[in-house]
Amino acid sequence: MRKRKISRDVLVLAILSLITVLTWIIFDVYRIFSRKEGVNVPASQLQPLNPSLDQAVIEQISQESYLEKGEYVSPKEATQGAEQP
Repeated sequence: MRKRKISRDVLVLAILSLITVLTWIIFDVYRIFSRKEGVNVPASQLQPLNPSLDQAVIEQISQESYLEKGEYVSPKEATQGAEQP
């Protein structure tokens, strides 16, 4: 069998293309790691939180009645009941 020979021009073009692609990848990775992004945080999010709990809301939630077993209302029935005044 006769071996295929790659012409010298094609080999040089392939090597230069490989070097170009590798250089491009290296510079892209360097740019990604060296880029400094500014973080813009709204002033409303930087304000300190109030750690106290509203006792009135907690009492209201605890007094709410929950559905007992067998009192399930399907969403279809709930929307039909809400549409009729």
